[in-house]
Amino acid sequence: SSTWSKTDKEGGAIVRIGDVKPFKYVYADDRQQFTRPLEEAAEFFVAWRFWIQRRDNQRYSAKARDKMLDKAADVIQAIVNCVASVGIDDMSELMRRCEKRNMKRGRY
Repeated sequence: SSTWSKTDKEGGAIVRIGDVKPFKYVYADDRQQFTRPLEEAAEFFVAWRFWIQRRDNQRYSAKARDKMLDKAADVIQAIVNCVASVGIDDMSELMRRCEKRNMKRGRY
């Protein structure tokens, strides 16, 4: 079971990401930069599968979980680089719109 320390006013879980600094050089027309989130997401998935297979083993579970979470941060970094390249420096409104779409889909 999951443990959440932050909740919203409806009692739902909140995950805080914190400030994410984009890389020094980001370009809106950089195909490699815009494919990076896909690559990082694939690595995150592989790390998640590795952790799932080892989560009952005390010796390997924490290390595998840390590796998976590092990969999650890499995914976020890659996305931040992409949105920064098109002039976005605050994703708050984008995340509100995303939450609204997900509410309509019944995901909360």
